[in-house]
Amino acid sequence: MQSELPKVVWVRRKYECPELGGDIGDVVDDQVKRVFEGHAVPRGARIGICAGSRGIYNLKQITKSAVDSVRSLGYEPVILPAMGSHGGATAEGQREMLADPGIGITEASMGCEMDARMDTRIVDETHGFPIYWAQSALDCDFVFLINRIKIHTEIFGEPSAADIGMPLQGSVHSGLLKMLAVGLGKQKGAEVCHRQIPTRLGLGGAVTLGARVLVESSAKRGKGKVLGGLAIVENSFDQTALVEGIPFDSGNPLPAFERERELLDYANSMMPSLPAKDLDVLWIGQMGKRISGTGMDTNVLNRNPYGYHPGERWRPQGPSVSKVVCSSLQSSSHGNAHGVGLADFITKRLAVDIDHDVTRLNSLTAFSPLLCSLPPVMRNDREAILAAINTSAAVNGARPAFAAIPDTLHPGDALVSELVREKLDPAEFEFPNGDAARDLAFDPGGYLIWPE
Repeated sequence: MQSELPKVVWVRRKYECPELGGDIGDVVDDQVKRVFEGHAVPRGARIGICAGSRGIYNLKQITKSAVDSVRSLGYEPVILPAMGSHGGATAEGQREMLADPGIGITEASMGCEMDARMDTRIVDETHGFPIYWAQSALDCDFVFLINRIKIHTEIFGEPSAADIGMPLQGSVHSGLLKMLAVGLGKQKGAEVCHRQIPTRLGLGGAVTLGARVLVESSAKRGKGKVLGGLAIVENSFDQTALVEGIPFDSGNPLPAFERERELLDYANSMMPSLPAKDLDVLWIGQMGKRISGTGMDTNVLNRNPYGYHPGERWRPQGPSVSKVVCSSLQSSSHGNAHGVGLADFITKRLAVDIDHDVTRLNSLTAFSPLLCSLPPVMRNDREAILAAINTSAAVNGARPAFAAIPDTLHPGDALVSELVREKLDPAEFEFPNGDAARDLAFDPGGYLIWPE
């Protein structure tokens, strides 16, 4: 049994990071108008502007600018929470998620009404599963989406063109289409889509098929017509790199879906990664819904959310992590620790913050009960890290390949053990505190202190 912790070096991966050109309010205004140009929208129409629960950079400003743009065009904006089962699948819970200071979307901050009703209606039942959609969206004249384009954390499926009803190369599993089919599906719609995970359709196919049906049926509906929306792409530092308006055509949605697929590839090219491919132990400072749908991004950890063996690679090109320690839960998650089961050890302070009812609802809706399973609870970080080292591949006195990151949004900012440091290419990393290894610092309670 090892009783000493490794010395560490603070490293920061270098990225080429495109940034949004111009004033964000002007960019949003231009892109909102681009979407509306493709539609005949009568003055005074009620426009549902969708808002999700993810920690998207500049989301409050982007949403407020969209509200102002819609109003300036002569329409009546209303905010529609579009986050599936989040917030405990209650209207008040979803309002609270949006009101969190990290998001800041309220009726007061947006200057318009918010309709957070959870009621849904079945729009279609002819494709093997019912497609639920929010009554709040159906009560609007038109619906306008706002979401980040980013690779999803779950299994996408391998649907054919025949399965999804259009010649799209692959499915689109996150972004505007997911907000449309899952976010606005509320709890029932989210659950039905996730229940397609074990089928060939998969979640990605269910999202793409559901979104196609909802867009194409717009022409037949007197209300709830889907205009399109703002697609947001973030760079490797989770800053806004692109805001693009994508109009949807109910007669031919394929070009819009293809464009979102292209933006997904662009976002993937800027996905940050861990400092090393092989780690014995990874400490993560915090998890939460604003960081990832699964609290800790499965694409960063390379762990299958439906079952894995420690150290096993979910995807062959991804990293191998033997043991994961998670230290805390974001307060903005409001007790939702969906994804906690991805860790091998957690601390007492994380465990006491968990609302098990809310967490269980999210995990069961997402068809992933493993993700609400509780790992061993340790008194603090010091004990958790030692337990992880002593149950990892670094046994019998071997030097551990250890890394600590603040969260899975920022895996390139890391404390790494000397074994990991020796294998890094200095041209790819900065060393904020120099190249000398130092002891891990802990507060009196035994919790790790991040360097400044």
